[in-house]
Amino acid sequence: MLAALDAFPEYNVVLTKANADTDGRTINRLIDDYAEKRRERCFATTTLGVRRYLSAMKHAAAVIGNSSSGIIEAPSLKIPTVNIGDRQKGRVRAASVVDCEPVTNSIASSIRKAIAAEFQEILKVAKNPYEQAGTAAKIIEKITLFCPGELMKKSFHNLRVSA
Repeated sequence: MLAALDAFPEYNVVLTKANADTDGRTINRLIDDYAEKRRERCFATTTLGVRRYLSAMKHAAAVIGNSSSGIIEAPSLKIPTVNIGDRQKGRVRAASVVDCEPVTNSIASSIRKAIAAEFQEILKVAKNPYEQAGTAAKIIEKITLFCPGELMKKSFHNLRVSA
């Protein structure tokens, strides 16, 4: 992926590091080295937090990697996803997702497709299969069905901490 990103020097890059994935430390070292050598256009961080991550995603040309956020959240923001490899195998996908092999040429080709004007037209009408009207209300209904009365806090107690 990092080598493929070099084919797009006109783009700034925000890299979020691997979680506790297999070989995560090795991946994070590669990300840090990549960002360090390209400081003028690249920023790497362990996490952005939800709000900053979604804000950054909204302004991105594409989400590139193998994270579920490219499959689940990015389509709602009309941002294309280049999904690398088979980590998200079996998940339903929006038309805004471009799947590719974990090989530099395949990734670069998929990035070109995702940022192309023709693909931007697909984004305008692509529907997120994970987004439906009333989803939050349905979730609350199901939770309260299985946990009746347990969700409401009975009372609140202030804890005093002595100095």
